[in-house]
Amino acid sequence: MKTMDEFTEDVGDTSFVSVRGGGTRWGLGGSLTEGTNEVEAPKGVINFKPEEMIVRAGAGTKLSTLQNELNDLKQEVALAGFPDSTVG
Repeated sequence: MKTMDEFTEDVGDTSFVSVRGGGTRWGLGGSLTEGTNEVEAPKGVINFKPEEMIVRAGAGTKLSTLQNELNDLKQEVALAGFPDSTVG
């Protein structure tokens, strides 16, 4: 996960910032203003403790990615959605 300083560096000094999610509705609402900085939610498994059945993942992690990580140890998460849906 990024620190606040890293996030600030990504955003820059522009007055326009766009937060991108899974992209399922990305085409709605028109195009971005030129110079807009785009940021995304953190992705990937951050911490996994299989013996305690605890997993921590970034909000931008796809359900299929998370499930693949857990499959090897015959574990799963009870999150509804399509495989390309994100955790967050």
